[in-house]
Amino acid sequence: MNANDPDNTKKKAGYVGVLGLLLIPLIVLCLMVIALLTLFGPTLGTWYIKTACGDPDTGSWEILTVSADGQDPATADQQNLTNSTGWEDAPRWSPDGTKIAYLVNNNNNTDIYIMNADGSAKYPLTTTPDQEWSPAWSPDGEWILYEVHRTLNESNLAVIPAIGGTPILLTHTPHPDHEAIWSPDGTQIAFRRSFSDGEWDLYLLTLPDDLSGEIPAPTVLTDEPGQEESPVWSHDGERIAFVSQNSAGNADIYIMNADGSSPVQITDSIEREFGLMWSSDGTQLLYTVYYLGQQKWSSAINSLDGSPPREIPTGQGAAWSPDGTRIAYVDSNQQITIVNSDGSGLVHLTEEPKFYRNDVHWSPNGTRIAFARSHEVCYMP
Repeated sequence: MNANDPDNTKKKAGYVGVLGLLLIPLIVLCLMVIALLTLFGPTLGTWYIKTACGDPDTGSWEILTVSADGQDPATADQQNLTNSTGWEDAPRWSPDGTKIAYLVNNNNNTDIYIMNADGSAKYPLTTTPDQEWSPAWSPDGEWILYEVHRTLNESNLAVIPAIGGTPILLTHTPHPDHEAIWSPDGTQIAFRRSFSDGEWDLYLLTLPDDLSGEIPAPTVLTDEPGQEESPVWSHDGERIAFVSQNSAGNADIYIMNADGSSPVQITDSIEREFGLMWSSDGTQLLYTVYYLGQQKWSSAINSLDGSPPREIPTGQGAAWSPDGTRIAYVDSNQQITIVNSDGSGLVHLTEEPKFYRNDVHWSPNGTRIAFARSHEVCYMP
């Protein structure tokens, strides 16, 4: 072959041209990624980290508690309760604060465990091939309510004695049941039921005195077009707050009587509102707000008197302290943080560069906060 052959030169030029055309989209894509990371680095990094750290299949989580007294994170009283390389998540304090229920995933099978508040005396409540999720203590501390997932689209509600024993299935339906929550007196359970047509409704299950007997069918609380979710009882058990999303995608907060009557719309916003919590006196609601256009998380306190809600600049997973004076949350730097309910006195409780679940829980006496975080260092501070 003659290197000076015109045909050979044309072929080489053609190869170079084709290679250049193939590289142009790749270069453009790289430039777009760099621009996005520059503009939205913290947000994109958080969501990327979320899938990389603590994933049930590829990562691991550990459960800790930290003192809520506002000490320097470097010297704060922080206790690792699980100390394993496995996957532990969703810590929930018992009503008396002496024990914690949580989830353990072994070989892609999730069960509910109980341990003392200091991490000792761990024992499994469930040991089935099903997936058990969302443990919730009964107000008297005698029972654990949870979801039983047999398939991806099938979940029912069950209870089991907190000291261990035989589970009792409460619902029997092909429609998934989620977000179950005890009434303050422990006699009823409100929950969300999902349907194949995309509708979500809220239901109410009234428990018999003897759970070993027949469990009555739940009654419907909401039956409007759209999706009702996130039911939360007021502390006196008279009302239920919830989120309703219509066909246009707007999600607002409503309050109804505990029997489903007299629903009243509380918010009217294009933003996403969720994570509802009642104040102890029933006069206010705390909730998390996600500002879609700004990709920003915050909290709001609504006085339920028609006045505009008061915004508290926080992060995700806002949780009121038992006395209502402080708010704990995960900030934009992925750290557990507390702030006074008026927005003052911000204090960071953690400082390690790990991913923290947006799911913090105060102890009943308000002195400690339980949370789950990744084992891995997920980002550079």
